[in-house]
Amino acid sequence: MIYRKFRVMSFSRKIREYILEINFSLLLLKLLIAPFLFSFFATSPLLAQTAGPAGIRTSSSNVLWLRSDQGTSTTTDGLAVSFWNDISGNVNHSAQSNGTFQPLYISSGINGLPTLRFDGANDYLIVPDADNLDNTNGVSVFVIAQPDNPDALPRGLVSKRVSAGNQEAYYLFTHTNRYLYFNASTSRINGTDAVTDQPQIFSAVFNGAVANPRSRIYLNGDQSGSGNGPTSIGNMASDLYIGILNAGYSPSYRGDISEVIIYRDALNLAERSIVEAYLGNRYNISLGPVNYSSATHIQDFTGIGHSGGQKYSNTQDLGSGLLLSERNNSLDETNEFVFFGHDGTPHGIDNSDLPTIPGVNLDDRWQRIYYVERVQDGVIDDGSTDVRMIFDFSVTGIPLATDRVYYLLYRSGTSGEFSEVPGAAAVASEGKVSLNVSDANFATGYYTLAKSDQEIRTWYSLNDGNWDNPSTWSLKPTEPDNPSNEIPGPMDRAVIQDNKTVTVALDNTSSGVLDVISGTVDFGTTTGNSFGTITGQAAGRIRLAADNFPTGDASGFANAATGGTVEYYGAGYNLSAARTFRNVRVNMDNNADQLILLANYTINGDLFIDRGELHFGDGA
Repeated sequence: MIYRKFRVMSFSRKIREYILEINFSLLLLKLLIAPFLFSFFATSPLLAQTAGPAGIRTSSSNVLWLRSDQGTSTTTDGLAVSFWNDISGNVNHSAQSNGTFQPLYISSGINGLPTLRFDGANDYLIVPDADNLDNTNGVSVFVIAQPDNPDALPRGLVSKRVSAGNQEAYYLFTHTNRYLYFNASTSRINGTDAVTDQPQIFSAVFNGAVANPRSRIYLNGDQSGSGNGPTSIGNMASDLYIGILNAGYSPSYRGDISEVIIYRDALNLAERSIVEAYLGNRYNISLGPVNYSSATHIQDFTGIGHSGGQKYSNTQDLGSGLLLSERNNSLDETNEFVFFGHDGTPHGIDNSDLPTIPGVNLDDRWQRIYYVERVQDGVIDDGSTDVRMIFDFSVTGIPLATDRVYYLLYRSGTSGEFSEVPGAAAVASEGKVSLNVSDANFATGYYTLAKSDQEIRTWYSLNDGNWDNPSTWSLKPTEPDNPSNEIPGPMDRAVIQDNKTVTVALDNTSSGVLDVISGTVDFGTTTGNSFGTITGQAAGRIRLAADNFPTGDASGFANAATGGTVEYYGAGYNLSAARTFRNVRVNMDNNADQLILLANYTINGDLFIDRGELHFGDGA
């Protein structure tokens, strides 16, 4: 565990003022230069990026993505392919100008999908050298291939080098004993499982930021070998080759290649498994304990999961309309994943198959239905997982009713009446509806969202005071209006405004939306507080005297441009839950009080240290 300590009072006044004012994005950049702090912060793209395969990372990391149903120079069966374009967004296109060296386009190859066929003599494609293809301390490579009569000769799948020992970045190939081999720079490792003539997923991950073994090889999702590697791969002046080790090398790869994916980062175990689950499902390749079973709901496939102590906890927006997040740190079992996809049904409104809910009328539901599959170590519906399903109206064209309650619907099959998911009702905020689904009510099946006739109320903080005191609240933003002496209900919207401070004195406080605009909510040491959505603005503040940030979709409060500030105070404690915030202010009761960071924090704005000590780790 890395140990760093900031004692603000020990700085000179000038340096202290500088630290308090520094933009954290610059600080984070400096920290990333230091490998010993890199693991504590999740990297975030500075600009909007195209999502990578299965929603894993973005085009800033996914630097090459070749898929044979897109970007080929021809789609006519049996014709030669002169180029195969990159769909990652990085324009790392591959090409071959020499007709003698061009592979063939096969319209029905692996799993009936298009593929490129290499002759094993001299066929290959070239991706011109680019700075983002190397010069890194991490690489992840995935290839969908079906070798033709595999042998013990060195046959390159993906290779970035000029020749052996010359400007070597990395390369993946088959060789002695028909094993899979991988070089990170000049460090070579091999697998111990022979490749076959069947469709396979060949993967390799190099991570120079960890202790050896830094390189690992995977065959159909299972680790086949590991070994030492360098701490980084330099900026090599070499092109990247598909189907050969380098130009002029003999022999070349013999067989079909349908997809090539390269990241300039080392994906963690969960991320790698999700990419392989996507590939396994698309090409009908069995992966053992990490499979996605649907053959119909495969569009915009993505998921979250845990493997080997590493997680992927929040899906990216692929434009499908659904996002998925882990809740309560419940992704903690061996090979525990939640995947989803849809069948391409367009967005729209549907009135069929609506259930009857006592005291509630459902007006309509989303036409698009999502298949969500939870799996633990290969067993569907095993494990214990709490999730949040977030329906994003902004990409659908469906009108959003901000004054209505929405319900999550479920059915086990593709037809019949839906049922209500117990406890999964919510209101809209910032164009989304976020619903919490507990493990007891979460099952593999088909999900969609329904709008009800239930109206919600918006409460405003008219006065300073306790949350549970009706005099704090009004139904009008500028004058008293609380005729029944109420407080915000479980589905209502609570707006903190006009620099008012609302103190939460009771555990398990909740509402549908908590919108902290220009005031403060002080949760003290209370626990169990829950809100469907938590949003905020620059002048909004949430104060905490423990590691007790309330549950709910807080992406709006953490937004880099419009979010609010989290302030930690009190006598000192550990921060053990991973968080993402915009601004964080450390303002402990005394100068010697310690706030100890034991989990990954992503800060999208500024870090302020007013009083006390912030420790990176506990010294152990």
